[in-house]
Amino acid sequence: MEAAQEVGKELRLPPNWLNEQATIYLSKHKDFSLFKMYPSEGQFGLRVLLARPEYILAMKLLAFRLYAADVDDIQHLAVHLNRTSAENLLSLLKHYYPNEQITPERVLQVTELARKLHAPPKS
Repeated sequence: MEAAQEVGKELRLPPNWLNEQATIYLSKHKDFSLFKMYPSEGQFGLRVLLARPEYILAMKLLAFRLYAADVDDIQHLAVHLNRTSAENLLSLLKHYYPNEQITPERVLQVTELARKLHAPPKS
């Protein structure tokens, strides 16, 4: 916990920045890179790993909550990764979560999101 607090201070994160709520969305594809070790390499402590943007997008698609911030995150990542079609998004989701059953509701949500991404801007 001390190492987590040190990381939080260094990165100016809120005191509750580290939690385990997202662990239910972890994929068997461990698509991470090492960011830093605390207190230092070779010592017992905390390893901070960064997930690839594709992995984060797949996690958000799996969780797909209709909160504005989540939808904004998904849209930003989809555009950044040039994965804006429903087929691309669903393919990414299936890549990271091959054993998950993708519900018809999720397919509809992803299809609607992709439609919005390709819609002409409102004037």
